[in-house]
Amino acid sequence: YPLTDAGDLLLIDGRVDPERAGQVARSMQADLDGLRTGDDSLAADFVRARRTALSRALADSIESSNEADRLEAAVTNHLGLEEAQALPGAIAATTLAKARAVIAEDLALTRMTVLLSGRPADTQAVLATAGVSHARTVAEPPAP
Repeated sequence: YPLTDAGDLLLIDGRVDPERAGQVARSMQADLDGLRTGDDSLAADFVRARRTALSRALADSIESSNEADRLEAAVTNHLGLEEAQALPGAIAATTLAKARAVIAEDLALTRMTVLLSGRPADTQAVLATAGVSHARTVAEPPAP
């Protein structure tokens, strides 16, 4: 979940067979809708995710290579070096209400951009299966 010049970026990347891609896109839409609306599984998923992230953050500080990676990320993202040590506390202090506020802002449909890459016939089939009616096609320029 990197911070770019354009803002936060949630990147979901993968390769899927064209025959299943529409089904996968619909499933991802349903999962994102569930996050936006705060479906019943969100609270339990949040608790599990926070517990996992906290245990990893605490365990990672024991290994020097992980600590070096965290310090590198802090420097790369123009954060103070103390950010790396503050991560476990920040994770522990994160509440479901705070997570819902971030979700509401970052996953707002008005901010979302989705990139679907593939053969034109396959991408059109995916969009149709996923029920997407407002897509813009951007073709690659021909090779010189």
